Amino acid sequence: MPRFRKRSQASDEGRSDAKIERQQVARLALWNPEHEGDDDSMAILLTQYGLYVESADKVSHRRGTTNNFFLLVNSAASVALAAFGLSSDEAAVLPLLFSAIIMISVCALWGFTVHSYRQLSSAKWQIVNALEERLPAAPWAAEWQLLDQGQSRRSYWRLTAVEKWVPGLFALVYAVGFLALAFFV
Repeated sequence: MPRFRKRSQASDEGRSDAKIERQQVARLALWNPEHEGDDDSMAILLTQYGLYVESADKVSHRRGTTNNFFLLVNSAASVALAAFGLSSDEAAVLPLLFSAIIMISVCALWGFTVHSYRQLSSAKWQIVNALEERLPAAPWAAEWQLLDQGQSRRSYWRLTAVEKWVPGLFALVYAVGFLALAFFV
């Protein structure tokens, strides 16, 4: 068993090294050396910072709206499939299978979307933190420190930790529901 842990740790270290390298490349790409030391650079930086934080917040808002859409679609489908499944006979098994496959696919799409938004949000907040390194105050970085960088559930329960399970739970309900109907109808 320890052998597997070593491989896992090495893999995690490799991912950490790659992540650090990407962050360094992003920092280099972020700063325009032509504007270093300009008198107007702080005012421009503050404006860009404000716009970028607003952009990051809009991504978070779109993420919530997208999750609400998928939750509504899945809730409606669950109710419709349950009502159709309870009042059906053996002839309805094939349409229910097709519907379950479609909804499991929708759940997979939802899961990929959650993952994509997580990656985008993570990148945006890393850039916000890099911008704050040049500002007199770093409120977002300080807030993240107060939340133990999301490492402790006692301090902060990451939204993604919760939202990534919801599509899988819906998919499981569809699969179990179909199997129950298929075997007991």
